Amino acid sequence: MRKIILIFFIFLILQNIYAYEKIYDVNHVCYYTLTSVELQKFVKTAEIITPLNADNKTTITKDTILVGNPEENPLTKKYIGFFKIKINKTFPGKNKGIIEKQIINGHTVILLAGSDIQGTYASIITFANLNDIPENPIICETSNKVNIYSTSLNSEYFRDFIEKNILTPKEIEKVKSLSYKLKGKDKKATIENIAKWVANNIKYDYDKCKKIESGKFSWDEYNTPSETVKTKKGVCLDYATLTSALLLNDNIIPYMLDVALYNTSSLKISSYHASVAVKIDNTYFVIDQQPYLIPINEYTAQTFEDNLRIASIVMFRVVKERDGIKLIKEKEVPGIAIYGDLINLLEMRFNN
Repeated sequence: MRKIILIFFIFLILQNIYAYEKIYDVNHVCYYTLTSVELQKFVKTAEIITPLNADNKTTITKDTILVGNPEENPLTKKYIGFFKIKINKTFPGKNKGIIEKQIINGHTVILLAGSDIQGTYASIITFANLNDIPENPIICETSNKVNIYSTSLNSEYFRDFIEKNILTPKEIEKVKSLSYKLKGKDKKATIENIAKWVANNIKYDYDKCKKIESGKFSWDEYNTPSETVKTKKGVCLDYATLTSALLLNDNIIPYMLDVALYNTSSLKISSYHASVAVKIDNTYFVIDQQPYLIPINEYTAQTFEDNLRIASIVMFRVVKERDGIKLIKEKEVPGIAIYGDLINLLEMRFNN
């Protein structure tokens, strides 16, 4: 009898700690359901910190929506001890996410995270359906699937081709004089000078682009940095390799971005894109054929031509080594679009 009573009390305790939320679908977010004043106020004033903008955050300073598990988001890793559920790769498990509220530094913090990207997406969709701030942790799933895509620079053969044929020490040396002309008073000024020069002097090669899209194109038709300067035209990879070479000559580490773009109508990968990021004061800025730097958080949220959006980004650090240039995988954010989805869903839900 005592065992039965003990089991019953344990059951009640567990029920009080965890609530299991039903499966939600992105197409059935309850945009017009009444929500508490507290939740509305929280969503409209909270700072959203995802793996994309967490690098320059060291502490919680206001009400926050914290997105991503400890392996994805350094701020989650720092504060995971405050949460009842110690989320990791194995708990709550494959395709499962959690939503949990805690008070940290006097501010309300809601953690949306999963054991994997699908689980994080589940927490985002579920949170967008809530009517109030949950007092107890929620474990959730969603029937809406996140597509995780492999991208072109992930091909070892393609990286090898770039390292051995395009971004070689010899080819980088050929644009050294231009790099020196673009050197500014400090790192940021130099980067801005390079971005402006490339954007203003290199034109997009639409003929080459059509050739790539038709499949009648070979890798050796990509330009070396000096060829891009000489011809004054190129496609995205040509822009990226020239920008990287100019940065390397000025002792600035470039990060080549391998970007998968998806069509917002079909939700299928439509094309791949290359650009360059730089790190200034622990924040990534993107250089992408424009005469200005774009904060990576803004870059990932923008819509490209033909209604394309970013599905995933793989970042490669371009480093000089004794035997040449190497593209080393720095980080991978396979479901970048979900962070934009969080913002869009909350706007749709709470701005009506």
